[in-house]
Amino acid sequence: MPHYALGEHNRILAVLFGYPYHAPSGGSARTNKIRWVPRDDAPGDARLTIEATLANPAQRVARAVDLGSSIVDLPQAGCWRLSLSWPGHTDRVYLDYQPRQEEVPDGT
Repeated sequence: MPHYALGEHNRILAVLFGYPYHAPSGGSARTNKIRWVPRDDAPGDARLTIEATLANPAQRVARAVDLGSSIVDLPQAGCWRLSLSWPGHTDRVYLDYQPRQEEVPDGT
């Protein structure tokens, strides 16, 4: 069952696939996939701008993804504030990224 995060202003829903998310990305078949569902209709080709901020240590990164399904990889584990904007709208969600664990083969 997917997890989800609702925007602070209820303008967008983030359906979280493969949760918990991990940072940094790589080395695994798991992805940090999010299905973005805006409350109001958006053009089919709309892009979502993400300004992700981590408080400690201070980091800020920007991403531009499709408003729909996208992979959102961030550089470091922690609780990230994602300030979101798409045509005519803004909102904010908070997502937790866990430290990536080394994968150990199960021996089968």
